[in-house]
Amino acid sequence: MDETISGLMSKEHARIIKLLYDFETAFQEDFAYGFPQSKELFNCFKWNLEKHFFVEEKAIFEMSEKISGEGVSDTFELMKEHGEMIELMNDIDDGLDENVRVDLSKLKNILMKHHIFEDDTFYPNLDDMLSPKQKHELSERIREIVRG
Repeated sequence: MDETISGLMSKEHARIIKLLYDFETAFQEDFAYGFPQSKELFNCFKWNLEKHFFVEEKAIFEMSEKISGEGVSDTFELMKEHGEMIELMNDIDDGLDENVRVDLSKLKNILMKHHIFEDDTFYPNLDDMLSPKQKHELSERIREIVRG
């Protein structure tokens, strides 16, 4: 039995948020030591979030637009938020390289808003639009990319 896209992506969101909180915890404890553990955890978080964006943009959003037959304003907004989060992650990365305290609040706020919209609205709507065959194909693409 195939899992829903919203169920699959909700698990992925939870995994990414945990990576962010793992980084945040280490960051609070790691300040006096030049952030060695923090940098490693942040790189893991950043890599996984960028891979997540790839899944969304190259598999999910493209299929959503093909099914709806148009460029959807939701996908445009979600991709815009991806760009904002990438910029914020690059700023954080630079701050860690310079051994300065960085502010995670803006990234956390955008990420949480983004995931809530996707989990509560975007993915459930997509599940309603997809045929069982399309869900299976898309879930296989997601798993392939997430597994690496």
